[in-house]
Amino acid sequence: MIEEGLVKIDTSNVFYNPKMKRLRDISVAFLKAMNIKNASLLDATAASGIRGIRYKIEANIDKITLLDINRNALNTIKENLKINNIDANVVIDSIEHFANSTRERFDIIDLDPFGSPVPFIYDIMKLVKDNTILMVTATDMPVLCGVDRNACIRFYGSYPLHTYLCKEVGMRILLYKIIQTAAQFDYGIEPLLGISDMYYIRVFVRLKKGYKYADNSIENLGYLIFFKNNEFSYTRSISKISSLYKKGSQISGPLWLSNLYNKDIISNMLLYTNEKIIKTINNELDIPFFYHLGLLTSSLGIGSIPIKKVIEAISSLGFNATRTQFDNMGIKSNITFNQLIKLLSNKY
Repeated sequence: MIEEGLVKIDTSNVFYNPKMKRLRDISVAFLKAMNIKNASLLDATAASGIRGIRYKIEANIDKITLLDINRNALNTIKENLKINNIDANVVIDSIEHFANSTRERFDIIDLDPFGSPVPFIYDIMKLVKDNTILMVTATDMPVLCGVDRNACIRFYGSYPLHTYLCKEVGMRILLYKIIQTAAQFDYGIEPLLGISDMYYIRVFVRLKKGYKYADNSIENLGYLIFFKNNEFSYTRSISKISSLYKKGSQISGPLWLSNLYNKDIISNMLLYTNEKIIKTINNELDIPFFYHLGLLTSSLGIGSIPIKKVIEAISSLGFNATRTQFDNMGIKSNITFNQLIKLLSNKY
């Protein structure tokens, strides 16, 4: 018997990953912060049912449906519901068949598969409605981080970047894929939260019904140009890529180039969680991409500098600067690359 949060579960004959407890804690805090009344929730990859059960008990989700293709999960899920004294709709079926055989539409959908979520996103879109909250996890980090470049192109339809920016690029590529699929159903997205931790990326978005929302999301897609000296640029216009490109540069995209976070929701999450990553995100400047202090000082032949001092120096010049969840040596700032290099060269 496993105890997690406010629930107890039996994990016999089903998959349970204790390392993902932190993400489940964060997801619970997110739903508590959202405070959606009379909500219906689909856990599309339920396994033991722990996520859905925690959502119902800890986040007061009214109605949950636990879906899993593994027939061994049926008895385990039913036993876990009994242990925790709650009711739920339990469905043993594939996502594809379920999505094409039900008329039900959900307020919240959690998709947390093993590996890439791409094979399931199209069918998941058949289960949404206006303002559905979609939570999607990707654990295929070698693909999204450009180690397996061709797989990223095949699965996500986007060119990845195998540099220090790969985790943020991977998150923005995942959002691109959701946008590209959602647009086929006349939905756009509003990003609410994105988490990059350990070996996974997880995004939380609100789906907005209507071609205008879909078009607006598409207009915020674009490309990243990464230069050999660790400088970068990005554009929403494919026609501008050639003018920005320099010999030896890498191009990544299509990917999402707008905000990743809803800071009101994240601030509210801090009422329910003390997780360091949420505190970092709450303070993080919500702009695309970041500078890597260690790589910049190394290229300039400068010794290590405390990142706090550099952020303070940037701020003293009137620019915004913060740390980022994506890298311990990362600085998000609206200072230009040349201004930052000049600051580091003159001050240190």
